Amino acid sequence: MSLREYNIAQEVEQLGDWGEDFYALVMVLMKNADTTNQQLLRGCWPHVWAEVQARYNAPQGLLPGERTADGWRRDDEGNLFSPDGTLVRAV
Repeated sequence: MSLREYNIAQEVEQLGDWGEDFYALVMVLMKNADTTNQQLLRGCWPHVWAEVQARYNAPQGLLPGERTADGWRRDDEGNLFSPDGTLVRAV
């Protein structure tokens, strides 16, 4: 590691309350890591890696039964609906 990386970490830390968002940071690291570091992260947090993969492949990043703040939703079967209720993608 370098002083530059340490300084970047300090800047990122000041942007928010990362205690609540720890797994979000782990997800970002997993998505952007080189192969060696990604394997290490996957080994430490296999459940987080499974969720990253599931959301990456899911429309709007929504898993079945979830809804976004702006109204997109997936029903329990996995169908995707727009905020106005229109079926956008059927499973």
